[in-house]
Amino acid sequence: MKQFIFSKVLPACLLVTSWGFGELNQDNDFQIWALSDVRKRINSCLEFEFQSEYRFGNNASELFLYYFQSQIIYSPTDWLKIAPGYRQQETKPLSDRGWFTSYDPLMAVSFSFCLGKTEVIDRSLIQYFINEDLPNFWFFRHSDTFRFRPIGSFHPILSEEFFFTDRGDFVQNRMEFGGYLPVRGAGELVAVYLLRHQKFKGEWRAAHALRIKLFLAF
Repeated sequence: MKQFIFSKVLPACLLVTSWGFGELNQDNDFQIWALSDVRKRINSCLEFEFQSEYRFGNNASELFLYYFQSQIIYSPTDWLKIAPGYRQQETKPLSDRGWFTSYDPLMAVSFSFCLGKTEVIDRSLIQYFINEDLPNFWFFRHSDTFRFRPIGSFHPILSEEFFFTDRGDFVQNRMEFGGYLPVRGAGELVAVYLLRHQKFKGEWRAAHALRIKLFLAF
């Protein structure tokens, strides 16, 4: 039964990601996203996490977004994580416009389970954007991440994430594939190719990104 489910889920992810290619505004921007993630265990159920990320667009030549984020992660069981948090984000959406700040409380709930030898992480995240110059709004985000059996020291990853606004509009889809190498036992050095489809002024735009993440836990 698990193998049957897995055989259906993975092609579905690929199908949804390929949806709409003919409708996209072919910007096809190349970007680099650099993320650092540090996690400190407080006790057997609680961890504190701090993240920072910098994104470079316009063919990786211009910084257009960065944020700082902190979360408290509560794990009552091995398969459930509840993580309230806060993000402060700086965004420069257009070259002729300055930076603006958003203040984003958020809540993430993650379930993990195994399909055969593949670990699956199912995450739902609610994020509320409090903006300086724009109306406030909600994002609902849902992602599924597949961590496959390692090939030597390399751990392959495939994930897909969907974004919906508080009005129920589907506005963004991301798909990543790549993998990670263990660092210092509990840490990871992650490198993935990310394909993003984002709806902007009624048109879908594509961006291709190299996403690099350094994760350390202690």
